[in-house]
Amino acid sequence: MIALVLISSLLPSLHGYHFLILGGDGSGSHYYVAAAIGRELAHRGNNITVLISDMYGTSNGTQRDDVDLFSSYVYKSLVTEERFQNLLTEIVHVSLHGDLLSLLKTNSLMEALVRDQCESILKDTNILDRLKHQKFDLIIGDFWYICVGLVAQYLDVPFALMSAQSAGMSIQSQINVCPSDPSFIPDMITGLDQKMNFMERVTNTLIVSLNSYMNRRMVSRYDQFKIKYNIKPDITTYETLGDAELWFTNTNFALDFPRPLMPHVVPVGGLTTKPSKQLPKDIESFVQSSEDGVIIFSLGSYCSITEQSMADMFGEALSQVSQNVIWKRKGKEPQRIPPNVKMMDVIPQNDLLGHPKIRLLIYQCGINGIYEALYHGVPIICIPIFFDQFDNAQRVASRGIGLRLDIRTLTSKELLDAINTVLGDESFKSNVVKLSAIFRDDPKTPAQRAADWAELAARHNGTKHLRSAAHDLTFIQYHLIDVWAFIIGCIVLFLGLLITCCRFTLQLLCGSSKKAKKE
Repeated sequence: MIALVLISSLLPSLHGYHFLILGGDGSGSHYYVAAAIGRELAHRGNNITVLISDMYGTSNGTQRDDVDLFSSYVYKSLVTEERFQNLLTEIVHVSLHGDLLSLLKTNSLMEALVRDQCESILKDTNILDRLKHQKFDLIIGDFWYICVGLVAQYLDVPFALMSAQSAGMSIQSQINVCPSDPSFIPDMITGLDQKMNFMERVTNTLIVSLNSYMNRRMVSRYDQFKIKYNIKPDITTYETLGDAELWFTNTNFALDFPRPLMPHVVPVGGLTTKPSKQLPKDIESFVQSSEDGVIIFSLGSYCSITEQSMADMFGEALSQVSQNVIWKRKGKEPQRIPPNVKMMDVIPQNDLLGHPKIRLLIYQCGINGIYEALYHGVPIICIPIFFDQFDNAQRVASRGIGLRLDIRTLTSKELLDAINTVLGDESFKSNVVKLSAIFRDDPKTPAQRAADWAELAARHNGTKHLRSAAHDLTFIQYHLIDVWAFIIGCIVLFLGLLITCCRFTLQLLCGSSKKAKKE
């Protein structure tokens, strides 16, 4: 017994660490990424608690499939599911038909919604105080919900940020004080390739500069909550986020463009990828009934078809292919459903992509689905609608594993031609198989890598040894404005002295010459 007690005290990991995960509301792509890390940590014997809104959970249980692994705390949200869905519908509509002003307005509405989610948590002092008594070792939170840093400060617990998007977000580089050269690193939402011509570099530079200002402004709005709820008001939210021990980014350079990362930024792209399981009998029967294989058509977790004409356009194109099509129904559906199409509200996307008869994924290009297709070696046709989907689509096209289409001008003929091109040109399949081999050629899965780092941070109460001194520099110091001012000042002073000496010497010489002539 004494020996067991001694061993247990020397190996605290046998008891597991306690992690709190803030992965969004409790559903959708952001939550799936966070939950993937949580599952791996739970399988290692750690205790996992998730904080979710009452949109997707109740005090007696949740609608998720991880209730046996995670303990759940449910806060009452100021945001209703109806408000969230209406905003998504508006964003899709603006993306299809709106102008820049409308797009900025919807972005502002989305930011306001996320801030309301933050206040929902901070005002629920009952749950926060209960969480405080849990004695967490590390908080892992989705950066999209900036409130993570504030919750961590309230609970006085080290925290790690997680980005459901790729490393292409300029705000990630800003907060981590990481060099990010716009000459070859395209910013998020630009949809640009890493090889840019002159005007693209001009565009990218301007967008990076504009985003830098807008990002700081967006983050600074959370300072009001720090003051209102007395959460270390002397430290700004921006500085708070810079104190993150780790940053898990949904990036894998088999797909993403190369870029510098700071030591505490851990690429874990493809967290939702995994070997496929047996399909349900009805889906398996439908898949096997097609001699030419199967196409998957999905607009992801959040996007939906809002117009009948668009649904009919997709239906017309898909009715002309020789393959069977599994269509994830979200929003409008075609007035006439083709006989080769199976409409489903929910699809086992990863399991489908792993089936040998799947030939193609037609997708809005959310990052999780792209990595799942890459993992299983399936070509993609990207139809981006909003946010980072344009950047993801450009990476797919640049790597030669699929095509990118413009949904604003898309016709049934154009979509059909794209399908025939990808299925008829073996290079797409060959490229995705090669990249899939690179993606899989890692001794650890993305979730295992994330769990390793999370346990390291929990074991050592953070990762301050990875923190760059750049965080402690002012804007003037970081950009060497004072250094260059000093160097230029020295050069100007030297030149000034040199010119003065030359003038003085010339005056002496001229004076001597005139005196000699007079004599």
